[in-house]
Amino acid sequence: MHYIVSPLPFGSYENADLLRRAIDDGFSATCRDNQGLAPYDYALKQESGVLKRVFEEKLKPEDLKVRDEIMEVDDVVMEPAVQKVNFEADARAYLEDIQI
Repeated sequence: MHYIVSPLPFGSYENADLLRRAIDDGFSATCRDNQGLAPYDYALKQESGVLKRVFEEKLKPEDLKVRDEIMEVDDVVMEPAVQKVNFEADARAYLEDIQI
């Protein structure tokens, strides 16, 4: 279920139909990952709200309320890691490596 909501460290495919089908077919929408977060917790972090609305339509309000309280305290960041790359140095090193 977590991979439907947050398959990438920096976003989601926002496949609402797949999420609805998974919930309807009995996948646990309240299971937690190693960081203690449920799929709904990750949906809360997505700006569009597409998957959040699916959870709100499918889950009980009391389940959603608990998740909202967790996210207020938790500081989960779903942004890609920024890595500075020196393209000129990398290109020079590569050219040196391939010279015969």
